[in-house]
Amino acid sequence: MPQLKESNLADDKPYLADRKDLYAGLKNMAETKEALVPEADKVFDRVYRQLAMNAQRHSWSRSQPLEYIAPLHGDRRTDWNVPHNDIFDKQRAGIYAHLKEKYKGRSERFTKAWQEADRLFSTMRATVVEKVRSREIDPVLAKMFLLHGSGANYADPYNDIVRQPIDYNVLRSKQDGYSKAFKAICAVHSNEHIVEQDSGLFWHFNSELPGKTESRIYISADLSKDPAGVLQSFQRALEVTGLNDEIYFKIPTLLSARQESIIIYVQDTNTSEQIINLITAFNQYCPNELLSESGVITANELCRGVSFAPEPRYYNALLSYEGRDTLSYNHLISVCMTLAFETARIKADEQNITNLTPGLLREEAKKYFRQALIMAGINPDTMVTNSLGGQLPEWAKQFKGSSQSA
Repeated sequence: MPQLKESNLADDKPYLADRKDLYAGLKNMAETKEALVPEADKVFDRVYRQLAMNAQRHSWSRSQPLEYIAPLHGDRRTDWNVPHNDIFDKQRAGIYAHLKEKYKGRSERFTKAWQEADRLFSTMRATVVEKVRSREIDPVLAKMFLLHGSGANYADPYNDIVRQPIDYNVLRSKQDGYSKAFKAICAVHSNEHIVEQDSGLFWHFNSELPGKTESRIYISADLSKDPAGVLQSFQRALEVTGLNDEIYFKIPTLLSARQESIIIYVQDTNTSEQIINLITAFNQYCPNELLSESGVITANELCRGVSFAPEPRYYNALLSYEGRDTLSYNHLISVCMTLAFETARIKADEQNITNLTPGLLREEAKKYFRQALIMAGINPDTMVTNSLGGQLPEWAKQFKGSSQSA
């Protein structure tokens, strides 16, 4: 029997180095594989897990496993195979009627608005027809989105998607410190730059700035730690970068369980340098452990506690032309999630599959979630709107790249 050699650290060094290289290689392979997963799939999985956590409070119970997420608004007897032209025609007529009423007595304004609206609608119609024909979008999902994509007239799981799971006693214990930090930010900004909106839930700062909002940056505090400290770090970053009056943002009036603690509205008048400087300074002043590990689950995570989301301008333009309320990014994701499960449920019913549960429909729903995003003008690979080129802005790639290599 060969005699075992006593381990010598010097002899083991090459072996340990090889193991270290192997682990590093495996880690890089895992990160590469993660990077290849479409962002839409990551969002879907995070949202699904969040909703599953609320199973006891909602109807993901055994008695009503689907009614919460897939209430099935459509008539099952309808021919789902083709997105009927009468839906398109009805929508176009609705846009015309709304604009005609809105610009009554102002024919030039009406003509210009109608031309713009009809051009956008015709583009959407042609795109949907082509993608259904090529099977990139399922005809059932297309019809469901056309009928119910506005999110009107039915409940969706929006409130459960946007909240962190936290004990409200813990949240209340942080309120006094948060209120002091909130007042300190207000004291730094002039009153004319502060507007109370959203039924008093948020205060908006610098909302009068010119420009259109292209995207949002969500900053998420770990609410169990020091959310006031996150707010203080953000204000300090604004001051050192000289951006106090150059960045449009909003913060909650009172500490809440929402995943986003600060929302920055990135406008087309903001430069990449401004955003890079602000986020870099914030990361320097805010300790990592004060930020949420999960961030905003619907958005594209850039680094810990900092997420990117596009403004759904294309889809909201269609809704506003029709006289409907526009949707926030999170509300749009919630609607897409509901319609995805609803479509999966319709498809399962067509095949006479019984005893349906969210888990059974999960993978099919994920496919339809990607398609719903396409209908809304969002690239499912990146979770960025086509109006922004379907890719993360260069400044956002800089932070995402650094977070992945860290």
